[in-house]
Amino acid sequence: MSGSRVAIVDDDLRIRSLLEAELEDLGVSTICCNDGEALMALVQQQPIDLILLDLMMPNKDGLQCLKELQDLRYSGKVIVVSALSDDLKRSAAMERGASEYVIKTDIFDKLPAIVERHLPPAA
Repeated sequence: MSGSRVAIVDDDLRIRSLLEAELEDLGVSTICCNDGEALMALVQQQPIDLILLDLMMPNKDGLQCLKELQDLRYSGKVIVVSALSDDLKRSAAMERGASEYVIKTDIFDKLPAIVERHLPPAA
Protein backbone atom coordinates (compact mmCIF):
# COMPACT_ATOMS: atom_id res chain seq x y z
CA MET A 1 0.00 0.00 0.00
CA SER A 2 3.06 2.17 0.14
CA GLY A 3 2.67 4.96 -2.39
CA SER A 4 -1.05 4.35 -2.86
CA ARG A 5 -3.29 7.39 -2.67
CA VAL A 6 -6.91 7.36 -1.57
CA ALA A 7 -9.29 10.26 -2.14
CA ILE A 8 -12.02 10.70 0.46
CA VAL A 9 -14.94 12.63 -1.02
CA ASP A 10 -17.69 13.68 1.37
CA ASP A 11 -19.33 16.99 2.22
CA ASP A 12 -19.36 16.04 5.92
CA LEU A 13 -16.09 17.12 7.56
CA ARG A 14 -16.59 14.67 10.42
CA ILE A 15 -16.86 11.68 8.09
CA ARG A 16 -13.84 12.84 6.07
CA SER A 17 -11.76 13.25 9.23
CA LEU A 18 -12.73 9.84 10.62
CA LEU A 19 -12.00 8.06 7.33
CA GLU A 20 -8.72 9.92 6.96
CA ALA A 21 -7.57 8.86 10.46
CA GLU A 22 -8.61 5.25 9.87
CA LEU A 23 -6.81 5.05 6.52
CA GLU A 24 -3.67 6.66 7.92
CA ASP A 25 -3.71 4.02 10.70
CA LEU A 26 -3.70 1.45 7.88
CA GLY A 27 -0.66 3.14 6.34
CA VAL A 28 -2.49 4.72 3.41
CA SER A 29 -1.89 8.25 2.11
CA THR A 30 -5.12 10.25 1.79
CA ILE A 31 -6.41 13.37 0.11
CA CYS A 32 -9.75 14.83 1.19
CA CYS A 33 -12.27 16.56 -1.06
CA ASN A 34 -15.40 18.24 0.25
CA ASP A 35 -17.34 17.92 -3.01
CA GLY A 36 -17.46 16.39 -6.47
CA GLU A 37 -15.93 19.44 -8.16
CA ALA A 38 -12.79 19.13 -6.02
CA LEU A 39 -12.57 15.42 -6.85
CA MET A 40 -12.79 15.99 -10.58
CA ALA A 41 -10.02 18.60 -10.42
CA LEU A 42 -7.90 16.26 -8.30
CA VAL A 43 -8.08 13.21 -10.58
CA GLN A 44 -6.97 15.35 -13.51
CA GLN A 45 -3.94 16.62 -11.58
CA GLN A 46 -2.50 13.51 -9.91
CA PRO A 47 -2.85 9.74 -9.78
CA ILE A 48 -5.42 8.44 -7.31
CA ASP A 49 -5.65 4.69 -6.75
CA LEU A 50 -8.91 4.50 -4.82
CA ILE A 51 -11.81 6.88 -4.25
CA LEU A 52 -14.23 6.66 -1.31
CA LEU A 53 -17.18 8.57 -2.73
CA ASP A 54 -20.27 9.86 -0.96
CA LEU A 55 -23.47 9.83 -3.03
CA MET A 56 -25.38 12.75 -1.56
CA MET A 57 -23.42 15.98 -1.97
CA PRO A 58 -24.45 19.45 -3.11
CA ASN A 59 -23.65 20.67 -6.63
CA LYS A 60 -22.21 17.43 -8.04
CA ASP A 61 -23.42 14.22 -6.44
CA GLY A 62 -21.65 10.87 -6.43
CA LEU A 63 -23.55 9.51 -9.43
CA GLN A 64 -22.52 12.54 -11.50
CA CYS A 65 -18.92 12.03 -10.38
CA LEU A 66 -19.04 8.37 -11.43
CA LYS A 67 -20.22 9.34 -14.90
CA GLU A 68 -17.49 11.95 -15.26
CA LEU A 69 -14.87 9.48 -14.01
CA GLN A 70 -16.01 7.05 -16.71
CA ASP A 71 -15.76 9.83 -19.30
CA LEU A 72 -12.18 10.53 -18.13
CA ARG A 73 -11.40 6.81 -18.30
CA TYR A 74 -10.35 6.82 -14.65
CA SER A 75 -8.57 3.52 -14.05
CA GLY A 76 -8.64 3.36 -10.23
CA LYS A 77 -11.35 1.88 -8.06
CA VAL A 78 -14.34 3.74 -6.64
CA ILE A 79 -16.12 2.67 -3.48
CA VAL A 80 -19.44 4.42 -2.96
CA VAL A 81 -19.98 5.16 0.72
CA SER A 82 -23.57 6.18 1.33
CA ALA A 83 -26.04 6.65 4.14
CA LEU A 84 -28.68 5.23 1.77
CA SER A 85 -29.46 1.54 1.71
CA ASP A 86 -31.20 1.92 -1.64
CA ASP A 87 -31.15 -0.82 -4.27
CA LEU A 88 -31.82 1.63 -7.12
CA LYS A 89 -28.92 3.88 -6.08
CA ARG A 90 -26.69 0.83 -5.60
CA SER A 91 -27.54 -0.44 -9.09
CA ALA A 92 -27.00 2.99 -10.64
CA ALA A 93 -23.62 3.34 -8.91
CA MET A 94 -22.47 -0.11 -10.02
CA GLU A 95 -23.61 0.55 -13.61
CA ARG A 96 -21.51 3.72 -13.59
CA GLY A 97 -18.36 1.94 -12.53
CA ALA A 98 -18.37 1.70 -8.74
CA SER A 99 -16.49 -1.35 -7.48
CA GLU A 100 -18.47 -1.56 -4.25
CA TYR A 101 -21.35 0.15 -2.47
CA VAL A 102 -20.95 0.36 1.31
CA ILE A 103 -23.37 1.81 3.85
CA LYS A 104 -21.69 4.46 6.02
CA THR A 105 -22.53 2.62 9.23
CA ASP A 106 -20.52 -0.36 7.93
CA ILE A 107 -17.54 1.42 6.38
CA PHE A 108 -15.22 1.35 9.40
CA ASP A 109 -15.65 -2.41 9.87
CA LYS A 110 -15.10 -3.04 6.16
CA LEU A 111 -12.31 -0.53 5.51
CA PRO A 112 -9.32 -2.84 6.18
CA ALA A 113 -10.68 -5.46 3.76
CA ILE A 114 -11.49 -2.79 1.14
CA VAL A 115 -7.93 -1.47 1.32
CA GLU A 116 -6.52 -4.98 1.07
CA ARG A 117 -8.72 -5.82 -1.94
CA HIS A 118 -8.24 -2.63 -3.93
CA LEU A 119 -4.74 -1.34 -3.20
CA PRO A 120 -1.49 -3.05 -4.15
CA PRO A 121 0.51 -4.43 -1.22
CA ALA A 122 3.57 -2.55 -0.02
CA ALA A 123 6.73 -3.56 -1.85
